Amino acid sequence: MFARVSTIQGKKEQVDQEISYYREQTIPAARNMVGFKGAYLLVDRKSVKSMGITLWDTEKNLQASAAAADKLRAQASKVADTPSSTSAQEADCECPSVSEQAENASV
Repeated sequence: MFARVSTIQGKKEQVDQEISYYREQTIPAARNMVGFKGAYLLVDRKSVKSMGITLWDTEKNLQASAAAADKLRAQASKVADTPSSTSAQEADCECPSVSEQAENASV
């Protein structure tokens, strides 16, 4: 699996809107993309920093989703009201699936 990690430094009064946007817009849009396997949003309410992580089956599908991800990230930064502090980091990490981990575990 491959992951895309996006970070946003938001504002306290926008955190709940940012979470709603991720649930209602980002995840449904990503589900329509080829190779999408899952998503997580981690939010630190004290620092008001959030990290969105999307998972992809292949590097090719991760790369193919880049333009759509850029648009979603731009929209999310508007919701967070911090367009200049949005950054994205592509993390091409191969992660074994749960079934692969179970197969490799010694009992």
